[in-house]
Amino acid sequence: MLENSNNLVVVWNRLIESHVLEGRDAEDRAERPGGAGDRFFVNGDLRNQSTSSQWNTDDAELHLLGGIQHLLSAIGEDRGINFDGFDNNFGWGTLTLDRADQLSLEGDGALYVRQLNLLGGLSQISSIIGNNHNIYYDLGNPAKEV
Repeated sequence: MLENSNNLVVVWNRLIESHVLEGRDAEDRAERPGGAGDRFFVNGDLRNQSTSSQWNTDDAELHLLGGIQHLLSAIGEDRGINFDGFDNNFGWGTLTLDRADQLSLEGDGALYVRQLNLLGGLSQISSIIGNNHNIYYDLGNPAKEV
């Protein structure tokens, strides 16, 4: 699990600022963030500048919390409504937006999420600002909470 009290910035596959890394070896995690069972809790912004083919958050969880407006980089290639968009494309297994939180996307791409959890319910969609970015999530996922 990666916990952070401020912002998470990823540059050249390295996690920077002060973070607590648990699970796999911390140096390995900095090179290849994410994986099945990994959970990222961010009460700030997540700005991803990585271009690494080693990026692997397809099965990881991202939890945005703290009751604030979050900025999230959408850097995945927009492959449209296609399951190929989830593979090796800076996607997330689960994105959870806490009840009082808002989300604004930045970057040059799309965001692919297998499970999108809006803890404030369907009306929370209005708190997401896409800025001309698409968010794709798996409608067939029985665990979805949108």
